[in-house]
Amino acid sequence: MAKITEKEYSNCYEQAKLVYEKKKSKLDAVNFLSKKDGLGMKKSSATYYINAYLAMRDRKVYQKTINNDATKYYLEHIYSENGKEALEIALQSLQKHLEYYSKQGKGELKLLQVLHDYFVDEIINRKV
Repeated sequence: MAKITEKEYSNCYEQAKLVYEKKKSKLDAVNFLSKKDGLGMKKSSATYYINAYLAMRDRKVYQKTINNDATKYYLEHIYSENGKEALEIALQSLQKHLEYYSKQGKGELKLLQVLHDYFVDEIINRKV
């Protein structure tokens, strides 16, 4: 499977925001991302990336892993656009995802755990 590029996951992020804000349906966002004249992503990949964003905004578990670079991008942008409280919610969602993944017997997502811990230590627990 081809790695999802920054162009693709940044577009997924923007489309997911529109879905979250109820400005676009998830189906329309997935179709936009997968159209041949657009990004041409697989519909399943576009759905996973949109679902991850939606889960991060609502403190829910997401079951399909998005790549590490995309996760970092999502966390950075959620924080810069919505603040520390939104980042805390996204990190709780990421932690739920890590726990879910581990329980599936697929091993651990060590780099995602490091990313999670970095954001907690450097932003959430940082003393100003």
